[in-house]
Amino acid sequence: MANIVKEVENFDEIYNKEELPGKDHKRFITDSICFNAVRLSRRVEAEAILTMSFTGYTAYKIASQRPKAKIFVFTSNRDILTQLNLVWGVRGFYYDKTVSTDHTIADIKYMLKHEGILDRGDLVINIASMPIEEHGNSNMLKLSYVE
Repeated sequence: MANIVKEVENFDEIYNKEELPGKDHKRFITDSICFNAVRLSRRVEAEAILTMSFTGYTAYKIASQRPKAKIFVFTSNRDILTQLNLVWGVRGFYYDKTVSTDHTIADIKYMLKHEGILDRGDLVINIASMPIEEHGNSNMLKLSYVE
């Protein structure tokens, strides 16, 4: 089974599905952010897409489009943490600090670099909700390097 999975994951057609968000969907903004994060990750060959998610919706939406970039999801919701790690391409982390969007993005990149998951100079895409303390729907996209 592992050999089959490895072989399938080498097939480029399974990656970068383009599922246009529907304008009449209640999560149109979040869906649009996720869609464009995946497209941008392919265009700039980003190493990873990093996001905060309380419900897991953003993680599922990004994973459904199968980016080649790694997907790292940070959540303060322990109930969904195990589920996130079962989603294709997603690696979930517990994270409960919400000082500000900028601080959270910098802290997450620092954590991943410190753990040896990302390297200095890696290009990453961050998805967040602003203001972050409201735990709202994803509405912000940022492209940056790991320092």
